[in-house]
Amino acid sequence: MIPALAARSRQGRRERRIPDETIAQMRSAGLFQVLQPRRWGGYEMDLPTFYEVQLALAQGDMSTAWIYGVCGVHPWFMALLAEPAAAEVWGRDNSTLICSSLMARGERRRHGRRSSARRALEIRKRLRALRLGAARRHGFR
Repeated sequence: MIPALAARSRQGRRERRIPDETIAQMRSAGLFQVLQPRRWGGYEMDLPTFYEVQLALAQGDMSTAWIYGVCGVHPWFMALLAEPAAAEVWGRDNSTLICSSLMARGERRRHGRRSSARRALEIRKRLRALRLGAARRHGFR
């Protein structure tokens, strides 16, 4: 897959999007199911495995690896939510891809806890540190 990604890299930069062929190839290889829960048709692998896949994709095309990191981690995120949320996403089609920016806006109180954009930024920093830590433990810099 890496040579194919490298060959389509220029096309992706020119079109400012990941080529449809690349997404199709990633789907057929099951890459978007790495973190998806087994009960929803995924492989339910661990985060270090996900990062290894992402780093391998980066050898062919950094943009593809970036998009994989953004879209591919959402099945893990969905597994943290209540079951009805996953049913809404994968109930009809367990190959549905999801993505979001995960950036909170404003502030609200719920159960005595404050939720704000600052808190979202703190969470993103922690996740980034976890990702970098996992990559470093596997010998990547």
